[in-house]
Amino acid sequence: MSLIMIQVGQCGNQLGSCLLSQLFTDCKGRNDVTNVFFTLADVGTGMRPSHVATGHRHLHRHQARPARWKARCCLVDTEPKAVERAELMANTSGEWTYDERCKVVGRRGAGNNWAHGYHQDSARLSDDIKQAIRYAVEACDRLAGFIVLMSLAGGTGSGVGTFTCELLRELYPSTALLCVPISPYSAGEVIVQNYNALLSLSRIVSSCDGVLMATNDALHKICQQRMALDKISLSNLNDVLSCQLASMLLPCCGRHSVCSLSDMCRHLTSHPDFRLLQLYAVPQMARAHHEYSSHSWPGLTRLLAQMVRADSPSEDGMSWSSTSAATVSSHVHVASLLISRGKGSSGIETKAFEESLSYCKWTPRPLLMWSDEQPCGMLHKSCTAITNSTACIQPVQALCEKAWSMYTTQAYVHQYTKHGCTDEDFLCAFSNVEQVLANYKQLL
Repeated sequence: MSLIMIQVGQCGNQLGSCLLSQLFTDCKGRNDVTNVFFTLADVGTGMRPSHVATGHRHLHRHQARPARWKARCCLVDTEPKAVERAELMANTSGEWTYDERCKVVGRRGAGNNWAHGYHQDSARLSDDIKQAIRYAVEACDRLAGFIVLMSLAGGTGSGVGTFTCELLRELYPSTALLCVPISPYSAGEVIVQNYNALLSLSRIVSSCDGVLMATNDALHKICQQRMALDKISLSNLNDVLSCQLASMLLPCCGRHSVCSLSDMCRHLTSHPDFRLLQLYAVPQMARAHHEYSSHSWPGLTRLLAQMVRADSPSEDGMSWSSTSAATVSSHVHVASLLISRGKGSSGIETKAFEESLSYCKWTPRPLLMWSDEQPCGMLHKSCTAITNSTACIQPVQALCEKAWSMYTTQAYVHQYTKHGCTDEDFLCAFSNVEQVLANYKQLL
């Protein structure tokens, strides 16, 4: 089974190249596992030309060292800079690269405007995106699903990313589709980031099987508290999130050599009204220290259960006032998936997750556990929890309120209307997101 990654915009391409590097390193020496995310390349000798599809032209350059593996991935951006950096990062390894046929690049950016990315850039690049996806799908023996990496702040990530999710749902209606949108810093990165996030989120929740939201604030907190970094860059945030996503995506035993993305989505988002997911992972430590980790399974599961209970992205700074298994989380969970990796992982105790988390009465199987005796990278033992719960209410509601505060004064709305976005689009977006919030609030 094969998973295809779609990297959209600057954020998606930076995160995607980091994630693929992490996955390749963790899969090294296990060709059956590597084949989930990569396909064998046609290895030749000497110099050969490569190109990037742009919709109107091609950028030509030469690749000196043909890599053995090609990523099952499509790179999409409205300007070439981020794609070229992702390609350079892959080629530097000398072991894997991107498929030249699966790159789609425009000639200029979307100007941090969702309407520009969704209505104009997507229309120009639509045919090229379809072609790139088709190439990636044809290289798969058995397609397990798509994973879309994008930002909610920028114009390309939010606009073209949203269009890509809808396109994938139209072209492959029965294939699992997981979207990983990155929410910007709450303090603000782009003045119109709340508009972009609102318009994007209102659409991807209906087109994707699952929406795994990651926030820069949470990733920054992990870097600050657990990595002991003096200066935190976006590269550091990508490293943290890549490790977490790799621990979720790497194959587990007993799943026909790969964790089925469709099984994951079917369990976590069994009800179509609840599709927002949260990700928690332990241990959290600098990659250079992974090989020196010496955690026990009881300690890891206790720590992870408390993080889920307190809805804390970091091991540090969370409330331990309620640590007993008898104390039930204030959040209501639709479903949870626990993934453990390392020697002895199949026999870990899940009592803390079964008794201390409050689940919907109608959920047929609230907790699912996957395990793999193979460690995740250099970590001897690791645990990951993916949950679908009411913990999503606070960040989504804060986003909606900020966007509404701007919209009532008509701030910057003219920048969207001139690119094809109407007042009806805004009102429908507010209505859709408010409905998602109302659905989750009914669980409380």
